[in-house]
Amino acid sequence: MGEIVSKLTQEDLKDLFFYYPNDGIFVDKENGRIAGVLNSNGYFYITIEKIHYNRSKLAFLYMQGHWPENIIDHKNRDKSNDKWKNLRHVTEEQNQKNRSISKRNKSGISGLFLDKKTKMWIATIGDKGKQIYLGRFKEKIDAITMRKDAEKVYDYNF
Repeated sequence: MGEIVSKLTQEDLKDLFFYYPNDGIFVDKENGRIAGVLNSNGYFYITIEKIHYNRSKLAFLYMQGHWPENIIDHKNRDKSNDKWKNLRHVTEEQNQKNRSISKRNKSGISGLFLDKKTKMWIATIGDKGKQIYLGRFKEKIDAITMRKDAEKVYDYNF
């Protein structure tokens, strides 16, 4: 479901729905029902005048009074959790730093893998679209420490 640039305003939205920031839900003022449909990508959408809107972007409009210029990130990575305290307005780069760990990852730590040939742990981190090599380590804990230190340097905990 693609979104269309809309002229929907905060006033229009507030005329149609109540948003409950502590619960992350919209309630239709006309029928009292919780609004929104969960799509196959894990996001909730609300349809207004035949246009599908991402619920997290509607929450931003409702609370801030304007459409977000960038991305609305879910801090806890749960795309269906649109509680206000879980949402933040971020750049694409910041959003990429809050990705879930890859399903292929066997180390349990993002940016960390075991080189089977050398039996050494390799630590990497992404920044500005590039993969940065942090080093090779005999001990997994040393690789983890390097990765966590790099997360501070590259602003992963913004």
